[in-house]
Amino acid sequence: MSNLPRLLKPYYTIEETFKRLNLAGANLDEDDDINLIAREGDIELSLLISERPSLINCSYADPLKSISSFEFEPSIDDHKFAITHLGYTEGTIRIEFSRINHPILMIPDWLHSGKPHEAIENIEAFHVNEISPNLAKQKLKLACEQLLKEIGVPHKFITQSYRINHPTAVTAYGADESFNETNFGDLKKIKISNNLDIFDFFRLCAVGIDDEIYYTCESIEDSFFSEMFCYKVTFKDGTEYWPSHVLRTQYLTDAIRKEEFVVTKNNIKKYEKDYLGVNHQKDVNPNSGTQKVQHRREAVLQELITSQDISSLVLMGRLGVWQELTGINKELFFPRDNPKDDTVKKFFDNQKLITFKRGR
Repeated sequence: MSNLPRLLKPYYTIEETFKRLNLAGANLDEDDDINLIAREGDIELSLLISERPSLINCSYADPLKSISSFEFEPSIDDHKFAITHLGYTEGTIRIEFSRINHPILMIPDWLHSGKPHEAIENIEAFHVNEISPNLAKQKLKLACEQLLKEIGVPHKFITQSYRINHPTAVTAYGADESFNETNFGDLKKIKISNNLDIFDFFRLCAVGIDDEIYYTCESIEDSFFSEMFCYKVTFKDGTEYWPSHVLRTQYLTDAIRKEEFVVTKNNIKKYEKDYLGVNHQKDVNPNSGTQKVQHRREAVLQELITSQDISSLVLMGRLGVWQELTGINKELFFPRDNPKDDTVKKFFDNQKLITFKRGR
């Protein structure tokens, strides 16, 4: 099949994949055969997320289901305004207040040790109009203090959050079978198809993008009603935290209901190689591996720049900064002691995060 057109797009629809595989030598009768192959586990489907959730890295924060529910209701005036001017219906208002009264809060893991539900003493909810001036000042002061503390925490600054700005093919993840009223347990990859098991459907909560896993979330202030409320979490050690995001699973469940299924370029290539004998070696960009390493190195450099004064790094020169990076990740930054080393020179020549004076 040497005349196959090259795969250039990051993902393809079910119909496009059907046509492509038949060109590659498959004997498929209809589009739905792709779903049949996916259910057998021979090809992996992805979900196309077209909306714009806030994504929070699972290595940075965990979801916490509130142990108790709250009893907020919309005021008569807010209820009327939402229906008249904002396109709400009675049903969407009920759904939104169900979420407000039963929040799943995102709790950064650096605030506690162990599972969040084991470390937390109490969760309170407030209408913003009920927050006293003193409590508002305490909330702001605490947020500033925790931001400064967070900067010193060695987590992944580059990937702690992510915002989808265009349709993106994602791998679906869900909470494992052990999650209970408060603990979501570990995340498990979900095999996507148009015949998804109902249990898998209701435990969807995260997506995989570029080797990282993110919970699908929204800002607590994301809507007309939700911005009227806030939550305070008190830990058993006395620490307080006002969450900024809540878990939202509808981005995934809506995509399932709409059957927004796609197949990524890499999964098409894998199927063609494994089952149709297609050799894609000639399509490999000889520089792709180098580019990936450069990108990973730049991510570590960005983390270093975030944690230190960039002017002091400039004074270190290329070799000094490289050696600082070696202390962070020896697998990416091999020990070097020659300022003219080709690897060091190429890395800094190809990045735009930091500029050194000539000769340094």
